[in-house]
Amino acid sequence: AYVEWFSTFKPQHEANHDMYSISVPPRHANGMRPASIIPLTDIRQTCQLFPNFGRADVPAHWTSDTVLDVCNKFFVNNWSSISAYQSIW
Repeated sequence: AYVEWFSTFKPQHEANHDMYSISVPPRHANGMRPASIIPLTDIRQTCQLFPNFGRADVPAHWTSDTVLDVCNKFFVNNWSSISAYQSIW
């Protein structure tokens, strides 16, 4: 599987919603994001990311098709399923 890497979780979850935040690491010199090809057996589950746009309005050009490319900060949704809660939280 092709995986684009994000930062590790911040040490503390966000108090308002108990979700952890992550960010997009800097791109390599060639402009590519840090990524790897890993065996499917190394993947435990998928996770849902929410864009973190702070107190600002959601930018109009952000769509479900582009948000992973244009947003740099996300929340990891540990509330999406019991499995996600048990493994992320």
